[in-house]
Amino acid sequence: MSIDLNVKITSEDDIASFRLMAEKLDIETIVATGVKGAIVNQVGAPKFLMRAELQGRTLNALRTQLGQMRKKVTIIAIPLRGVNIANFAAEESRVDVIIVRDMGREHGLKTTTAKLAAASDIALELPIRPLLTQRGLERSKILKVYREAVGVALKGGMQVVLSSGAHHPMEMRSADAFEFIGEVVGLDRAYIKSAMQWCKDRIARNERRLSSGFIAPGIEIVQGGDDL
Repeated sequence: MSIDLNVKITSEDDIASFRLMAEKLDIETIVATGVKGAIVNQVGAPKFLMRAELQGRTLNALRTQLGQMRKKVTIIAIPLRGVNIANFAAEESRVDVIIVRDMGREHGLKTTTAKLAAASDIALELPIRPLLTQRGLERSKILKVYREAVGVALKGGMQVVLSSGAHHPMEMRSADAFEFIGEVVGLDRAYIKSAMQWCKDRIARNERRLSSGFIAPGIEIVQGGDDL
């Protein structure tokens, strides 16, 4: 069973289609953006969780958005752009992943950022949708950016994860497909398996933190029953 860490749902009418495709691909959890309101999860069916990708252009804006969203969503991502924002994200314990969005060299991952993220257990996320939807020179450019980012991340000890970035159910991929694409960007199959486990562990941790009894790491309120 696998996890898709990044799916964009543009209409609530698409939820059933994404769920059906997840069942076919043996995906147990879908982390989604774009949904207004709550999603009702069905017992025995793939589970939907919420994700936020913060778009603040300044550190103050990002801090405000983090404060607003951390208790509302399971996964928080910040796009890789500029050294100051990247280093802020890499040291911010409320962030889960730094996602590669901009293909410009000026927004590439730096070794310093990778080391900071490794110390904070924050992952570099590579959505595979651009590799599937682009052709020719543009795809080659994306592949080059991804390979360079993977090299820097691994050198700095930073976790790397893949996501579909799907806008449509047909853009979702199975665990085997992720392993194949991982090899294309410089990650072997064993690494992709361990990265999937990182995703599962991070989701489990964040779900615990979103529970009403959580206070801080290692501190949790447990409600006792009435004496009989």
